[in-house]
Amino acid sequence: MPTQGQMFTCFYLLQILSNTSCVIQLFRYDRKQERVYILATNSRDEEIQILVLKNGKWRLIDDETKL
Repeated sequence: MPTQGQMFTCFYLLQILSNTSCVIQLFRYDRKQERVYILATNSRDEEIQILVLKNGKWRLIDDETKL
């Protein structure tokens, strides 16, 4: 189950993505790692990958670093 911090962060991020006309492609909670993964695409079909950690902090996933 996501933590309260993760839930607030996800709501905030999903609202920002929605306001900027991004399409949410995937929203997944990984029970094993206790992380939330968000995949969205913008109007230029560029992928935006976000990882929300257990403490509610988030970061963009860079394809080159393969976080």
